[in-house]
Amino acid sequence: MVEEGALPEQVDKVMVDFGYPIGPFATADLSGLDIGYDSRQRRAAQIPNYRKMPIADAIVEAGRLGQKTGAGWFRYEKGDRTRIPTPKSPASSRRRRPKWGSSSAASPTRRSCVGLLFASVNEACKILEEGKATAPATST
Repeated sequence: MVEEGALPEQVDKVMVDFGYPIGPFATADLSGLDIGYDSRQRRAAQIPNYRKMPIADAIVEAGRLGQKTGAGWFRYEKGDRTRIPTPKSPASSRRRRPKWGSSSAASPTRRSCVGLLFASVNEACKILEEGKATAPATST
């Protein structure tokens, strides 16, 4: 989504508005961007056609590992977990211009988040299929 022009804060907002407690970029910053980076590097060494994530990799290679370093997809003040958007991050220089014909950022961002939602639904189905959960749970 970011490669196509969406900003991390836009994607996170759409996902939170949908009902997620936290967006995927904030989650990555919380857990540490180096975790995914290391995993991608191992998989790329094993699978020649493994999909690259050049923006995420550039952020890690710039030393931005998330909250633990004070910067990742977002910037953080020392001792504060408040996400501060970083338009001049390594991500911004590698983003392509939006493919969409709309000048509105919300519309294409929502559209691009549909893929993320489908991925979540697919993973939930796999969890049920593999017997890791016996039934979908609902919350009230």
